[in-house]
Amino acid sequence: MNLAKEKLAGDERFRFVQRIITRPAGGGENSGFATAEIFQRLVTEGLLSLHWQAHGLSYGLPIIVDEWLAKGDVVVANGSRTVLADFQAENHQCPGITRQRRSRSSSPPKKDSYVSIHDV
Repeated sequence: MNLAKEKLAGDERFRFVQRIITRPAGGGENSGFATAEIFQRLVTEGLLSLHWQAHGLSYGLPIIVDEWLAKGDVVVANGSRTVLADFQAENHQCPGITRQRRSRSSSPPKKDSYVSIHDV
């Protein structure tokens, strides 16, 4: 995501969103961090565009995503394939973008070869 953000810097059509995670800050991850209680309040108050559970943690994208999509902006976010279909059902213009995982022992992929886009 950092490479994409760098390459698209200055292009106002692209919006990069920070996901919110229920774990302590750290690890070099560019995310917003919240306690489980605060995260639940965000869900209850309708302040998340999308939220899901994975690996014993809660993840979410802030409601600003809906506004950006309504304006026709391209939103780039780190999410989960498990909730992509639900998100696409609500935002029909949303393509699915996945990154192929590679093992730590394998050689790095060629530049830009790790992203595939599926039009919906």
